[in-house]
Amino acid sequence: CSSDLQWGGWGGGRVQTAASAEADADGTFALGGLDDGQYTVRASHRPADVADDESAPQWRADLPARAGESIELTLVGPATITGLVIDDRGEPVTEFEVVAQPAESGVRAERASFTSDDGRFSFARVGTGEWTLEARAEHMVPAGGVEVALPGEAGELTLRLDRAATVTGRVTDPSGAPVAGADVRVEESSGGRGGWGGDRARFRARSGEDGAFLLEDLP
Repeated sequence: CSSDLQWGGWGGGRVQTAASAEADADGTFALGGLDDGQYTVRASHRPADVADDESAPQWRADLPARAGESIELTLVGPATITGLVIDDRGEPVTEFEVVAQPAESGVRAERASFTSDDGRFSFARVGTGEWTLEARAEHMVPAGGVEVALPGEAGELTLRLDRAATVTGRVTDPSGAPVAGADVRVEESSGGRGGWGGDRARFRARSGEDGAFLLEDLP
């Protein structure tokens, strides 16, 4: 277990370390050579079973203290994130993927695919800190932006996926005859002049021999 006296935080901001030490077998540590003042003591430890995996979550603790003060740090281990994925009718989505993205740099994202009759999912051994969850499923509009801070009483999170839209149609020439192989697209305006060259095609299809086309998974 390592202990540091620092200004700053575990997140992406700059951290200045005033002193550091390794804890003894009985958990005691000493940090010397400090000027009088207020510090934040931060301790971290990676369990032996994942000691060689630098991206694995650590046990952590932090506590404010003054120089010369004796304190006791209680490490907080990785937590579990549980949640529910539903559609826009409130029904559970049974096959989906969830990504938990950490706010802290250097920490790996958690990603998994789930098959669940009730739409529930769970991530175990998630490190402390802030996380943003996103969900996606076939023929659904991806959902994201659900934030959780660990450790904490997050409870069961709910991610809602709206059903994607489908557009069908038929392409004909001026005489009404079907046009095969026509390029049909849904475009996102770039804010410029627009047109075929100025916009970005997000969804596209080609018409069949009868001129029919199908555009799927539109938001």
